[in-house]
Amino acid sequence: MKKVFKPISVVFIVAILLLVLPLVSGYIADLFYMNSIDPDGTFLWISIHHIAQMLMFIILILIIKKVKPNLEFGFNFKEKKKGL
Repeated sequence: MKKVFKPISVVFIVAILLLVLPLVSGYIADLFYMNSIDPDGTFLWISIHHIAQMLMFIILILIIKKVKPNLEFGFNFKEKKKGL
């Protein structure tokens, strides 16, 4: 049962992250009154939404790095030639 539980739990956690964090960042963007700066609401809402998503994922990455320090997320300068 343990072999089945681990992949299912990983899929569940990833699904929660991909569904809940954008929803929460949308609620955060809704908190700001932007009509005086962006009357159409086309640019500022989506910018705040993406900034909130970025900050939540960075916090999540930092928490995961504390729990599993040897886990690699790919944010490094080790393979510069391959990256170019």
